[in-house]
Amino acid sequence: MPEITGKSRRPYAFTLLRAYEEGRLVRARCGHCNIRRVYDPGDLKQLVGDVDIDALRGQMRCEKCGKQEYMDVEFWSPTGQEWEGLIVRRLVGTRMIRKVIWRDEPARR
Repeated sequence: MPEITGKSRRPYAFTLLRAYEEGRLVRARCGHCNIRRVYDPGDLKQLVGDVDIDALRGQMRCEKCGKQEYMDVEFWSPTGQEWEGLIVRRLVGTRMIRKVIWRDEPARR
């Protein structure tokens, strides 16, 4: 029996690394507000690891409405005509945001 690798539950799942090697893109669409974006799978792999499309769908969130449950994510190979004018979102960098949380307590003497 083949060994299951990575975070995928299927032994030969189509992961982000494999999509990157085959020259595919990741197309994401929000079913709620109909925003469409195209990502490079190599960039997404840096953020979430080498996961399959089902695991990626669970980690993507719409930038406009913030909802996660309406996201539709797929690996996509554009045709020659679709490459013309195609805008691909590229990862520039990541920043960690420091968030301060306060709690109100009664004063002690």
